[in-house]
Amino acid sequence: MIRIQNLSKSYGDFFQLSIPELIIPDRKIVGVVGNNGAGKTTLLRCILDLVKVDNGSIFINDFKVNKNDQWKIITGSYLDESFLIDHLTAFEYFRISAELYKVPVNIMQERLNSYSNFISSLDMQHTLIRDLSSGNKKKTGLVSNFIVQPSLFIFDEPFAGLDPSSRNRLKSILKTLREKENMTMLISSHDLDYIYEICDEILVLQNGAVSQTLNQKEHNLEDLKKIF
Repeated sequence: MIRIQNLSKSYGDFFQLSIPELIIPDRKIVGVVGNNGAGKTTLLRCILDLVKVDNGSIFINDFKVNKNDQWKIITGSYLDESFLIDHLTAFEYFRISAELYKVPVNIMQERLNSYSNFISSLDMQHTLIRDLSSGNKKKTGLVSNFIVQPSLFIFDEPFAGLDPSSRNRLKSILKTLREKENMTMLISSHDLDYIYEICDEILVLQNGAVSQTLNQKEHNLEDLKKIF
């Protein structure tokens, strides 16, 4: 699904991302963990072609991301609030997302209903996105992706800023989407407990490089926590 070759990205003397080779396989949930400044968000932004890489190539389903837009049809993402349109209500934003991915209104509504427990605190109809709490802004961004159900999800810190019950519901949603819809997910997070529970593989980034790849079947949570 995602293939990276000889990737490098630097910001002056302050940061460098260097990944000679990396493959994110189909129908897996892959986590990216690391301390602040390790390169997690930069990696996701490079994959989504939001920042220009210095060298190397990134492919999604064999489409080179900086040369072909076809990969966008199968990719959903939410990294931060800049992905939202703050003068719309959440429902208006959902409608736009559905239209872009050609999801019929009745299907959009069915999927919204299925996430009612997760978005129970979200006023979809009347409150503008800019006036929502940070947690409800995040729910808006995440659910807009769940509605369109692309084959690849890329999320940055999806659990951050959510209350414990919402985190548990999100964990269940992500696992269900992977199991029932065969989706591929790349998720960065500081929350080792949640990322360990949902991921098949975990990439450990240190100083801009993948230092370890942990398979959930071969490593326990304590192994992961010892790295940090």
